[in-house]
Amino acid sequence: LENKADNQSLAWKNTKTQNQYEVTPINTSQTNENYCREYLTKALINGKYYTQTAKACRSYDGEWYNES
Repeated sequence: LENKADNQSLAWKNTKTQNQYEVTPINTSQTNENYCREYLTKALINGKYYTQTAKACRSYDGEWYNES
């Protein structure tokens, strides 16, 4: 989430499990001094496709946390 522009994906493959993942930031916002990003995660795990959207914000210490 830190280094990709909106709509720019980062993909990787787990060489041990062969599972594949892709994360794409889809919307960046800043409110009340919080830097937040909505993102789309796609995964291919054991031959099944999964997708999920979520929102993460960066805390004051620089760590990312998911919003509920």
